[in-house]
Amino acid sequence: MKEFHLLTLVARVGNNATKKLYLRRQRIIAKAQLQIHRPVGRQHQPAVIVSLFDYTCLGLEPWKKRGFEVHAYDRRHPTGHHVTARGIHIHGVNLHTKASLNAVVAEHAGREVAFAMAFPPCTELSRAGARYWKVKGQANPHFQDNAAALVKRADSALARMGCPYFIENPSSSTLRKLWRAPDHTFEPCWFGGYLDANDPHPMYPKHIPNQDAYTKRTGLWVGGGFHQLPPQRRIDPTFKEWTEGSSGKRKRVTPILYSGGAEGKEARHATPRGFSEAIATAYAYA
Repeated sequence: MKEFHLLTLVARVGNNATKKLYLRRQRIIAKAQLQIHRPVGRQHQPAVIVSLFDYTCLGLEPWKKRGFEVHAYDRRHPTGHHVTARGIHIHGVNLHTKASLNAVVAEHAGREVAFAMAFPPCTELSRAGARYWKVKGQANPHFQDNAAALVKRADSALARMGCPYFIENPSSSTLRKLWRAPDHTFEPCWFGGYLDANDPHPMYPKHIPNQDAYTKRTGLWVGGGFHQLPPQRRIDPTFKEWTEGSSGKRKRVTPILYSGGAEGKEARHATPRGFSEAIATAYAYA
């Protein structure tokens, strides 16, 4: 009855305060009905970050703490799909085939992939191992071409995810000749200021100094809207220094290259934490 009288008043007085009151009431009713009859769907899923050839997962930590769903793929992870105590999705898979890379892309189809990265093996491409190339070439004349082909397949897979991405390899990698020059190069210490000075490395504190205070020229091959390196927060690098007995010459080397043994080798392959923090800071909400 009240609704009838309100409609009658609207018809009589036309565009006045009563009409505005009526229209406002109708909007409130319509909004309430929409909430009542809206179908219940699945909860909003966070955007995804994908990292290929990633065993340490260090590059994903800054994204995880920002609320992203992070996925690391590497054949050294346990077979299948697991979630670590830190909330990182790890996938034990051999990424050396085109089919396996296609499967990763398909797995995230329909999801928002905000950023992706890849750390393909550099052993066959880095000039640091040039002294072994002759022997490797005798066993397989195409060992470097095969390694470069894997990088290209990874690039194709990341490009199909429709997000900014980078592929990391030493800046001196023979990818310069077998594919193309890196789009960017950097030293880990350029981004050391993103880390706390009193925060030791969580995995390799004996080999990697605090705040990534070391040099290791690294190349990035980028795509998907990766437009530039993040702002730098440089710190001074540290060095291992000694006097050579035979010549008496003073020598120095970046500590991560001085590190020996299996753990030292793994440390050299670890993603710089300061760089990873800088990347997430720059691209998480770009």
